[in-house]
Amino acid sequence: MEEKEKFLFEQPKDAKSWQEEAMKEVAALERVLKIECDICMFGLRVGRRLNKKPTGLMTNCEEIAEEMNKKCDHTHFHEPLEGSGKTRKAQPYTPQSCQSILKGFKKYLRRQTKDKAQFLGENLDDEEEDALDQQRLPDEVEEEPRKDETISSYEPTVQEKQVVLKLRKGVGHPQMPELIRLMRAARVRGEIVQWAAKHFKCEACAANPRPKTVRPVSMPRTYQPCKVISMDLIFIPEVGDGREFPALSIVDWGSNYQMVEKVSDKQPETMWSTLWSTWVRVFGLPEVLVVDVGKEFSQRLMSLAGANGQRMMDCTITDDLIDASLMEAATVDDLERQLELRRVAQKAFVEHNAKATIQKVRNTQSRVAQEFVPGDYIYVYRVPRQRKRRVGGTDFIDRATAKPYWVGPGTTITVDGANLWISMFGELWKTAKEQCRVATNVEKQGIEIILEDCRELIEEYRKNANR
Repeated sequence: MEEKEKFLFEQPKDAKSWQEEAMKEVAALERVLKIECDICMFGLRVGRRLNKKPTGLMTNCEEIAEEMNKKCDHTHFHEPLEGSGKTRKAQPYTPQSCQSILKGFKKYLRRQTKDKAQFLGENLDDEEEDALDQQRLPDEVEEEPRKDETISSYEPTVQEKQVVLKLRKGVGHPQMPELIRLMRAARVRGEIVQWAAKHFKCEACAANPRPKTVRPVSMPRTYQPCKVISMDLIFIPEVGDGREFPALSIVDWGSNYQMVEKVSDKQPETMWSTLWSTWVRVFGLPEVLVVDVGKEFSQRLMSLAGANGQRMMDCTITDDLIDASLMEAATVDDLERQLELRRVAQKAFVEHNAKATIQKVRNTQSRVAQEFVPGDYIYVYRVPRQRKRRVGGTDFIDRATAKPYWVGPGTTITVDGANLWISMFGELWKTAKEQCRVATNVEKQGIEIILEDCRELIEEYRKNANR
């Protein structure tokens, strides 16, 4: 190997090629240098963050080795090169690494020129050196446009879109990353894969999406503990059995403390006795009980609560339930309270909850609000309850599954703040917007077809006096 011939060999740090006998022989030569560097220091970025990519270099040029010998300074975060073709995208040299290699080679040429001038007894000034560098190598390396930018504006034909839709249906409507991986493995044209990954939509998959996440936080409606509590009857599945048992859930609106107690039945007397044995026995009687319109919270329970001085409110009537007097923070009287510590603890509790609320909102992704208007066809994500029906004088019970799914279609009656009033199967439902979605175009077409076919039956039903 002659002095005037320079080379640069690059492979990943853990590549098996470094263990080859030929590589070991070259690395053992006198003027050959082997270094390790992290390409994140040269701006390697495939995704959102930098990629470390530990790399080994072997060269006989000291100047190039000096410029490329850079390890990660741990001032940034890394993203692993795994999946989605990231490894293939990280193969080309980055512009910064190319500039570092050229910068080292320029230093080598400058040193060679100076050595030659000194050998001949000549001196080169700075202008001559710069002119020589400009003639030999460019100062910067222009980055070539990425292939993704050239094909992002491609619009497939109608036949190509139909083929992609047929492929999606033929493989059973998989997730989009799996479909894109299949198309790439099948050698589908790059512009078609790029369009499918960004713009392709399937009406059948849009009809069965996952429901939106619940609200991350909610504003407390009262800061005084044990003043306002809410009760609701929930059903918990038994261990090792598909059956469910009822339980009474009690939540304090001031502290968000919850208690759950198993009940034997859904009678109002059972609800009241369970409240006494669980909550009242420990914390005392609250001032306000918030319940829904279930049969277990009927007029009988209201009379039992009224006899003990409690107020009961229906949460389905309005969202503004608490009086202004209950919203006021507790004050310290000279003789009645005498516990300044309670006020300080209450203030610290409110500040902690407020900071936690703000932190949760900051860490939560932005929620895209969906607008609903009266008359929309709506599907609701919930577990359907058991229904009784009579056919030919015989009672039948439609058993509901424990798995939630999209129930519908229903018709939006009105929008009430964060809730919707929906006409569903002859019933009036009040649901949160997060649990609702608008019917897709295919579902709307199906509804219109059914209404058109059943128009005569509907007219006959309306005219029948014994309906």
